Amino acid sequence: MSFKKPYSFYDSVVVTNIPNFYKINLYNELAKNIRLHVIFLANSSEERNADFCNTSSCKFDFTFLTNSALESRNSILGAFRIIKILKSIKFRSLIIAEWYGFEYWISLFFSYNAKIIFTLESNLLGKGLLGRIKDVAKFFFLKGVDFALASGPSHKKILNQLGYSKKIYLLNGVGIANDFSYDRPLKECDTRYKLLFVGRLIEDKNILNLVHAFNEVLKTRDISLTIIGTGPLKNQVLSLINPNITYVEKYNNSEMLHVYQNHDILILPSLKEPWGLVVEEALSSKMPVIVSQYVGCVNSIIFDKVNGVVVDADNINSMIDGIKFLVNDKNFDKVFNNVMLFNRLEKDIKQVEAYMEAINYA
Repeated sequence: MSFKKPYSFYDSVVVTNIPNFYKINLYNELAKNIRLHVIFLANSSEERNADFCNTSSCKFDFTFLTNSALESRNSILGAFRIIKILKSIKFRSLIIAEWYGFEYWISLFFSYNAKIIFTLESNLLGKGLLGRIKDVAKFFFLKGVDFALASGPSHKKILNQLGYSKKIYLLNGVGIANDFSYDRPLKECDTRYKLLFVGRLIEDKNILNLVHAFNEVLKTRDISLTIIGTGPLKNQVLSLINPNITYVEKYNNSEMLHVYQNHDILILPSLKEPWGLVVEEALSSKMPVIVSQYVGCVNSIIFDKVNGVVVDADNINSMIDGIKFLVNDKNFDKVFNNVMLFNRLEKDIKQVEAYMEAINYA
């Protein structure tokens, strides 16, 4: 555990999982106006590239509860460390960034009379008996929350369904993504459409159905697909690859702008996706997107047949139709013109303002 205490008082303390780049970008903006201390549960994740987590740019005070990866941390030991830290400093508000983890619950009960601000990034309720039990636990968790920050409309709906009736601030984001601004030229008619998937090769990403849908569209359209990512389904994905599909295990974040520049459409047909940061990055580079109804940023920054296409992740024919729709020159041009209106900076400013309003109100 690393900890320094230059201040005896903070406007806000944040408890979150790892120092991912988009949260660091957000906290740096907040730290321009308030005294902020961030408690990270761990310093890395086994599922992320090395440059995904980097504190070298941090402009706020922070603590690591452990110097191991998030997946291998000792939650009980981390909980005791959080109690020790929270007892050693004074703060006006406590921002809890999750509820899946023992450390978050401990933070809730040891907030020492500070106002509790909760940020919700999950956009699905539980399924089955275990899911319903977890939802009951979430209901009681929210009883201790003074203000809630919802990433998007679907997240706000979850809070309402769980009976939360206090003030909810809408963020329309989960942090500040990399600036991949790109003056994308108009696509020439009758040229091959290049699709892009970026993400873990896991069941939740619906990657196998994506490949099957792509191969079906390929029978009547000259298109290509690049898949970037690794995971348990890698071998199954590789078994489905043909000359029109390119597989790349990983790119560093610093290389991704070049990747977006060289593709036309991002596709994210997830069965479960709390937000979809790659969607923000694609929009920033003026790239139309195809997403499923389960992607958290739908109806927040992505709207069906406006600046993207929303497909049914549970229906492969819907995915096929969605791809066919957007690789049509006329449809693509209409959606592309709307994507050009996306204002990343304006969205980020409003997100920071929502945080500041909640913190100042506390």
